[in-house]
Amino acid sequence: MALFNHATKEVTAKLVYYGPGLCGKSTNLQWIHDNLAFKTKGKLVSLATQTDRTLFFDFLPIDLGTIRGMRARIQIYTVPGQVFYEATRRMVLRGCDAVVFVADSQAAMLDANAESLRSLRQNLLVNEIDPSIPQVIQYNKRDLPTALPLAALDERLNPRKLPAFEAVAIQGTGVEDTLKGVTKLLFQKLALHYGEGAGAAAPPSAPARQAAPPTQPPKPEPPGPQAQAEAPRPVERRGGSAPLSTTVAGTTPAPRPERRKLALDARPGAPSDPAPRGEELRPDQWLYLLDGAQRGPIDVEDLIDLVLTSIPENTKVWHPGLEGWVLANRVPQIAAEIPPPVPIPGLARSIYGDDEMPDFNTVPSMLRSVLIADEDAAFRKYLAMPLAAQGFTIHEAADGAAAWQLAVQNRPWMILADISMPELDGFEFCRRVRSHPMLSRLPLLFISGSDKYKDRYRALQIGADDFLSKSMPVRELLMRIQLLMTRYSDLAASEPKAGTEEVAGAFQGRVEVFGAPALLQMCGQGRLSGLFTALAEDADKTATVIGFREGDVVSATVGDVSGADAVYAFLAWTRGSFKFTPGDPGEGRPLAQSIEHLLLEGCRLLDEANNTPADGAALS
Repeated sequence: MALFNHATKEVTAKLVYYGPGLCGKSTNLQWIHDNLAFKTKGKLVSLATQTDRTLFFDFLPIDLGTIRGMRARIQIYTVPGQVFYEATRRMVLRGCDAVVFVADSQAAMLDANAESLRSLRQNLLVNEIDPSIPQVIQYNKRDLPTALPLAALDERLNPRKLPAFEAVAIQGTGVEDTLKGVTKLLFQKLALHYGEGAGAAAPPSAPARQAAPPTQPPKPEPPGPQAQAEAPRPVERRGGSAPLSTTVAGTTPAPRPERRKLALDARPGAPSDPAPRGEELRPDQWLYLLDGAQRGPIDVEDLIDLVLTSIPENTKVWHPGLEGWVLANRVPQIAAEIPPPVPIPGLARSIYGDDEMPDFNTVPSMLRSVLIADEDAAFRKYLAMPLAAQGFTIHEAADGAAAWQLAVQNRPWMILADISMPELDGFEFCRRVRSHPMLSRLPLLFISGSDKYKDRYRALQIGADDFLSKSMPVRELLMRIQLLMTRYSDLAASEPKAGTEEVAGAFQGRVEVFGAPALLQMCGQGRLSGLFTALAEDADKTATVIGFREGDVVSATVGDVSGADAVYAFLAWTRGSFKFTPGDPGEGRPLAQSIEHLLLEGCRLLDEANNTPADGAALS
């Protein structure tokens, strides 16, 4: 599921290219990485298997739009196509938001395509991911003489009538169209699920353009209906999304008239500003000033995207109906889409009151991840902002079903939920959490608008740690959360052993509760520095020591094995105790390009060690 980062104003989604061996998945990613332009782009990491490659990188699309004022970042992966790399496939699929199934169009590969589709559905279910997530099919190798007709491929592989694209990936034909198609579906789903009418934008028609400087205005579209400046109407985003609301979800529109008057009566235009030149401007188009020069015309949705990503919020703007330039952040239609800044401890607490807010110094940074499950987007933001200021990673869900998927896939260290949620209510959600072996020990706290005794009693009876009211001051809510997390992490109550000094931020537990890959992944994603130690429960009491520097593995030993091989050996552990101690891990360079590289390579080696395929099985 998508991960929201309030500090960077980014929402990260995961896209996976799936298909049989040698079908063209890696060729797609290689072409995308080499030929398409992005705002930012990570390194292309390649893991070689026996006859195939696994690739991954992340990118920030140029023109994908925003969700609740956040830019969309895409992580894109391929899976190994060979049938015996099942564990690697499942790990890559974990937490995915959309899938491109790459089918080999050759007649001889029809059964392999069908088997890979079956494997895809099975692995989605194993990861507890809804198989109805956004998916498209790419029919690759259409240039080969043995390629089957599209009708024959659709009949066997596409009974759900998913969007399908023809491609010759080795030449780049159809590769960009496939990426555009799946990112459009992905963005629409994220905007529908998380946007809730408050800044959710639909994807533009070309989410992966070759080049698009942010200062260049888009081409004017055909004239639309007359727009009145005195009462801005909702504007339909390109791509058929929900209309752009002029109010923030979860708030009342009462303050808007006063704010509108401020925007229209305050004339911030200086004598040196050029007079707006908009003789041929449509009523729904805008101009803006950048470095003293007039830019535009531009549609309102594109202007909002620029304000959220590229130009200052106080940029001067104008459109027909206004007497002069006004500040963008004083135009109600634009101001409603600008999210509040992430609060900084000690500076921005006034928006939550003047009382001193509790800190989370007793909670290690690697434990600071929280799932907020509530249908009310405004209340989710109310809780997320002060937690984000304390360094928390925030996962958000608007209904119980999405909350369950996020909990299983991300295993946050704290769950805050309402009892009244669509799809799956809070009580059933809590029962599932308490019955899941990997989630049962997580602290779960209900924060609800209900104050009924029966609801409170029922929540505590099925395993909730506490039941709080939404009317409680945020300072009190944060204090309860901090105390609960401290108690669960056993940091405040633990006493140092005789002759030892307790290290602040140390974290320990059982390997089987989290799984060896997840433990290393948490250290990597948290960019931690220190020593990870583990002790196996075998006859030799095998010990593991792994050094992390800012999330990179710089040293590793497991018994007599050292280096990357030691990391791969630890990934096979199923039981044992572990502890992470922050500090200096010592000298050493990273053992691999990233922790993901080590984890995927380790899973690949485990798959190959556990499977000895017969001749030809690697391609079936």
